Amino acid sequence: MSCGLNDSSIVVTTRQKKVASIMRATQMHHLSNLSEDECWLLFSQRAFGNESEKRPSLVKIGKEIVKKCKGNPLAAKSLGSLMYSKSEEKQWLLVMEGELRNLPQDETSILPALRLSYFQLTAQVRRCFVFCAIFSKDFQIEKETLVHLWMANDLISPRGNIEVEEMGNEICNELYLRSFFQDADRDGLGNIKSLKMHDLVHDLA
Repeated sequence: MSCGLNDSSIVVTTRQKKVASIMRATQMHHLSNLSEDECWLLFSQRAFGNESEKRPSLVKIGKEIVKKCKGNPLAAKSLGSLMYSKSEEKQWLLVMEGELRNLPQDETSILPALRLSYFQLTAQVRRCFVFCAIFSKDFQIEKETLVHLWMANDLISPRGNIEVEEMGNEICNELYLRSFFQDADRDGLGNIKSLKMHDLVHDLA
């Protein structure tokens, strides 16, 4: 590259070895999956939040759920976020023994795990999420623009005293908390200005 200094390097990240070969990489560094302990740590941060004492029964179920993540951090974050909204043991068991039981056991099982989180969303939030497929991968989505597009396409409706635009903000925040959005850019007050979708989440949409 003409703008680079001598001995500059270009780092390419990919999940496909073929891409690295096409780039004629001089050195390939293979990232391993998270260990089960690391995966549990990531999952529990999302599933239990700031709880100092975790219920042993939920921890036991949670560790079985983590095994389904196969060391994939996105799966751990997504499933952890899903479990955060469930406080009853029977709800955790329903996920583990019901929806998760049929997930593939190989390393490509991330999309079914994400799909499970998707089906736990309300119909309105699902519509808004799927709409995001119109953006290209790695596109930084302006939150205000996205909410206005949802409104223009009649995907959201007011609820009680909550205005439509505020509903759109709530949906954005929910999708971010559930790991469907990431890389949030915030203003000085901490409000989200723009977000991205992980490319695998984009594939799901």
